Amino acid sequence: SKIESEYSKNLSNLARSFKEKEQIGVLEATLNKLRRELEVMATAHTKAADFFSMQADVVDKFKKDQSVNKRGVEDALSKAQTAKFAQLAKTKQLERLYVRKCHEKEICEASLRDIYTSTTAQAKEIEKARVKATKAEEEAEKADNAYKGAVHVLEDCRVSWEHEMTAACNAIQQLDEERIIFLRQELWKAINADSQIALDIDESCEQVREILEKCDVISDIDAFIQSRGTGPVHPEPFLYQHFSKMIPSAAGDNDSGGSDDTSYSSFNPYSTSSEQSMEDHDNISTGRTKKHFPFSRGILTRKN
Repeated sequence: SKIESEYSKNLSNLARSFKEKEQIGVLEATLNKLRRELEVMATAHTKAADFFSMQADVVDKFKKDQSVNKRGVEDALSKAQTAKFAQLAKTKQLERLYVRKCHEKEICEASLRDIYTSTTAQAKEIEKARVKATKAEEEAEKADNAYKGAVHVLEDCRVSWEHEMTAACNAIQQLDEERIIFLRQELWKAINADSQIALDIDESCEQVREILEKCDVISDIDAFIQSRGTGPVHPEPFLYQHFSKMIPSAAGDNDSGGSDDTSYSSFNPYSTSSEQSMEDHDNISTGRTKKHFPFSRGILTRKN
């Protein structure tokens, strides 16, 4: 989006940088068309920048939704797994206690049997061994019940964890499927947007090429002569005139009985013909031509 936006601004600046050049004919039309098409291209890239900006927001929202859903699945699985691990540790502890108590029971029972078979054993020792064996048996039975209960709870935890794991795997797979479908669609839209930009640019370039194909050197030279030529006649030379021919004498005025405008105009250096001759001479000698081609069409001809 940022790249498209910057490129659009650069194209707009390039279009605005076109100035009036000394071009006429097809080249002038081509440059004018190119300036307009550059603005069209800039608009196309601006639209692309807006599109990619909106798509970036869509992708960001999708990522956040995926993260929330994934976090919920992971939290449920983590809770079940923590409970299973805690119960497993407790079961292991009760298992060790159960083994120890059973071992103590066996020792007490063996000791009681030895005392029963002994001929020197006293009644007090026999009672003490019997009480100890009974207590060991009770503790072993108690440890056995605790161990069985722990194993039962552990199995429940394992089943719950397995259920949560299955649900988590299905949920993660569904999220990944949604991710793949979403990315495929968004990439498709992005490629279509780039393709549309390429089509718009090619269409603009084609319009410029259609005008440029009409460019012909001879035709443009003829157009230049038509628009910049000063006329079919050479500028009249500036001729020397004697003072007596420029201004009528006083005697001549008196004899004629008054001023003769027609006669004066014919000798007046500021009359129409003389004025044109002087102006052309000055323009040629000083180079002031009002940015027009200084020669006539009859003088400027094409080279064979």
